[in-house]
Amino acid sequence: SSEDELLNNDELREKIERERGVDKLTGLNKKVDEGDFQAVLKKEGVGTNGDSTQQRNFVEQPAFDIAIASAIILNCIVLGLEIDLAQHSSPTLWIVFENLFCLTWIVEMLLKVYYLKLAYFKDLWNYLDLFLVFLAIYDAWISRWMASASDLGYL
Repeated sequence: SSEDELLNNDELREKIERERGVDKLTGLNKKVDEGDFQAVLKKEGVGTNGDSTQQRNFVEQPAFDIAIASAIILNCIVLGLEIDLAQHSSPTLWIVFENLFCLTWIVEMLLKVYYLKLAYFKDLWNYLDLFLVFLAIYDAWISRWMASASDLGYL
């Protein structure tokens, strides 16, 4: 409830003030200004604006990481199956899977950029992720388009 949240916020404010130490002039705990306190609440994911906090942290939730890790594992399985079964199956099936996974990686990257904003570029792992997304786009779409365009070179 909101009363419990306010109580927890008051307790958090008191904890921060205790951690900041005692003011030598007054002998009291140093006060936390409202801006600093709101920044701490936002960072900790608590406060009165829960919806935007949940939105902002969506890509940092364990469920998001688990979903992406599951997609990576599934992609590895599909790649292995494609290597083993490509001669005995329709290439369209594998192209559909490749496009679905490519879209998954694009959506993951766009969600991270949307929610993390410039903080996305502070994590070096995201640069690897960005490179792999562009590689997937090249493999799934650009190289196929270039190959089909070269087949039309006689026009």
